[in-house]
Amino acid sequence: MSSENTASAPEKIKISSKGKRVFGFLFDLIIGVLMINSANQLFKPDNWDLSTTPQSTNLVVFYGGLLTWLILRDIFPFNSPGKLILGMSLRNLKAIENQPAWFTKIFRNLFLILLPVEVLFLLMDPYARRWGDKTVQSVVIDHPGALRVPMRLLLANLILFGFFFGAILFQDNIIKKSSAYQTALQQLKHHQPLLEQIGDFEESKKPEMDFDFSAQPPTAKIQIQVKGKLGSRIVNMNLLRQPSEQTEEWHILQIELSPQEESP
Repeated sequence: MSSENTASAPEKIKISSKGKRVFGFLFDLIIGVLMINSANQLFKPDNWDLSTTPQSTNLVVFYGGLLTWLILRDIFPFNSPGKLILGMSLRNLKAIENQPAWFTKIFRNLFLILLPVEVLFLLMDPYARRWGDKTVQSVVIDHPGALRVPMRLLLANLILFGFFFGAILFQDNIIKKSSAYQTALQQLKHHQPLLEQIGDFEESKKPEMDFDFSAQPPTAKIQIQVKGKLGSRIVNMNLLRQPSEQTEEWHILQIELSPQEESP
């Protein structure tokens, strides 16, 4: 009789600790920052380095996008990535086996606009419930069917390294969309000292750029490997952005040529 009662007993519910809640939120915050930066890099327009958009506007777009992500992050079936990685689940307090509806999740996260107040509520509440949780009657518990710890660690690394790999993958495309790169490339195709060393210009590869938009006027440093029929050279260039008749343009200040080191 006792064995039957034990077998049919419901699994014990464990409230997620405050530490897990904080780390889960920080992971979601990092994912949000990486998503916004990745989208910003991926959808850069041509000649993006000639933009004169005020820094305040860029900050509004960044923080607005980040807040939007934090509000919508729990609408997935597994809730947010941070909860998935740390083995947590958002549940309805009155029906603990169910998750809140998607619109309830969004309303709950709207309270993150008052982030300091939410943190204070979470730290003071014995069940780690923030103001949004209390308003919509929700609670975060340790997921009974969470992935095993090694799988969660692997998933976290795949997510983070996926963003970094994507940034590296699209770096060349972002550089080649810049007006500074296009200006430098056109200059090199007609730069006589370079053509005398490499012959007819064939291709450029492995561009590296360093912009300083805080300088007045803005500056850029470019390193490009160029190849011709007679050989290859590494070219270092310094550029300066100055006003022209209708807009601003990049102007070449200095060009340095150096032989490309042979691979061992």
